[in-house]
Amino acid sequence: MRKRSECSLPAPIAVKRTYTAVFNSLGRIWDTEIKKVLAPKSRLEALKDLYPDLRSNLGISPGMMDFFANPTAHDPYVFIKETKLGGNWLRVKAYTGDLTGWLTVVGRLSDGLLDEAYRRYAIEANRKTTNLATFRAIAQKYPDKNPKDILNDLVASSPGEPGKWFAAAKSAGLYLEALELANRSPCDPKTLTRAARDMAETEPLFAIEAGMTALKWLAAGYGYDVTGADVISAYSYTMEAAESAQRKTETLARIREMVAGEVSADRFVTKVLGRTLGLNWRE
Repeated sequence: MRKRSECSLPAPIAVKRTYTAVFNSLGRIWDTEIKKVLAPKSRLEALKDLYPDLRSNLGISPGMMDFFANPTAHDPYVFIKETKLGGNWLRVKAYTGDLTGWLTVVGRLSDGLLDEAYRRYAIEANRKTTNLATFRAIAQKYPDKNPKDILNDLVASSPGEPGKWFAAAKSAGLYLEALELANRSPCDPKTLTRAARDMAETEPLFAIEAGMTALKWLAAGYGYDVTGADVISAYSYTMEAAESAQRKTETLARIREMVAGEVSADRFVTKVLGRTLGLNWRE
């Protein structure tokens, strides 16, 4: 009696499983493709396809008034009521890529209105407790405005006091303008000294000039509640900046010359720095 082979049964089972897997894969692919063909377009896609017909019927890139002049054309409400388009005809035109000629006009109108608002209200409506805060408030509200233009307008709004806008210019990175302002009229020596301290490493040349200007106004008798410590701080931070810029000898000579020429009655700066600078002076 012949024995049945032990390998005769598994073969058809393996084949059946293979065919089943293939059919399942094909079914999934077919379902995906069928859905792509039969699925309706999204509302936005349908509106985008409809727009060229609307434009063709009117013969122009339409504005809202063109629909009133052509009542047989498409109803624009089907576009405007679509919340994803913002309920605005210009947004509709932007979505459909048909803003030809409109952006220029709208841009000019917008720019004109912003310029007028800036001229009439920017400074008065944004006055803060400090000049620096005023500058920052205006710069934040009018981000497209050049910071240098804002600074010039603020300086012009307070004649005779350009030095008071030093901190604003510095905060905007307008270092040359800041120094020019600080030297045109008295500027708080303590503010200048802080600038020299803060910028001694990152902007040493600016820091040198800020410190020199602080010493200049101290020697001229300006400043509130000034003490000898303020003079020493201005000198020390100026020299730190000079060392960073490798201009120590040159800067020291400039300070010595400035202090030697002090003409104030009490010669306050000379009294504080005279010995350090090797100056001969008498009380």
